[in-house]
Amino acid sequence: HQQAFVLHQQDFVLQKDFALHQQEFVLHQQAFVLHQQFFVLQQDFVLQQDFVLHQQEFVLHQQAFVLHQQDFVLQKDFALHQQDFVLHQQDFVLRQQDFVLHQDFVLHRQQHLLVQQLDLRVHQQQCFEAHPPYSALIPLLRRKAGLLI
Repeated sequence: HQQAFVLHQQDFVLQKDFALHQQEFVLHQQAFVLHQQFFVLQQDFVLQQDFVLHQQEFVLHQQAFVLHQQDFVLQKDFALHQQDFVLHQQDFVLRQQDFVLHQDFVLHRQQHLLVQQLDLRVHQQQCFEAHPPYSALIPLLRRKAGLLI
């Protein structure tokens, strides 16, 4: 009986030892699962950081695109201002030419009037000289008209 009791005690100790080993095995399994979860979380974190970096890169590309569009608009605006300036210069030149032509017209008109006045004076002189009874009136008419021919 004593031997059976000892065997029974040894069996009980072995069962306790087995139970402890089972608990240790379960703890190791849980630790392994936790390590796997940590690894997955690390990968997820790395992927999230990578995603954030790609988002930032995308935003930078969008900003660069907007800047290129603004630059293009400014270049077009500058080209339009240059064209406007050229048109103003051409308008100024045309106005100068118009002014010169107007001055030329005024000079020709003045010359034409002077020629007409000279023709008229010559004709008057000829008329007065051709009609001797009126020749005495010539100095009087000259004084009245203020003409010195």
